Amino acid sequence: RPLRHAGDYDRFRGRLASLVTAEPVGGQTHFRGRLQGIDRGDVVLSYDSGKQVRVPLGAVARARLEVEF
Repeated sequence: RPLRHAGDYDRFRGRLASLVTAEPVGGQTHFRGRLQGIDRGDVVLSYDSGKQVRVPLGAVARARLEVEF
């Protein structure tokens, strides 16, 4: 399921998602982790047992929920 609006990132908090940015953020363009929502214009993802990454919402080119079994 694609994530298109800012509200989607809050609505699907806790779900696994992947993001692709148009330009590198922190040296990378692909991100995968659990959505923690939107904070001050940044999408917050957690990964690897508690580490977090912040990606500016304006830099996101594509975002999708991952299928979990």
